[in-house]
Formats: sequence, C-alpha cells, structure tokens
Amino acid sequence: ITSTAPKVATIDFNNLFIVSLKPLLLEI
Repeated sequence: ITSTAPKVATIDFNNLFIVSLKPLLLEI
C-alpha cells in the first residue's frame, strides 16, 4: 500500500499539470 501511494500521487499531479497546460496551449 505504501508503494502504490506515491504512484497515485504522481499520476494525479501529472493529470493536474496537463489540465492546467491545456488552456495555455489553446491560448497560444
């Protein structure tokens, strides 16, 4: 369980990062 927690956290972080970049890419 402790080994899978960091993986899920990184996936969520990547998803938020991509979602935040999409609007910026659309504005360009």
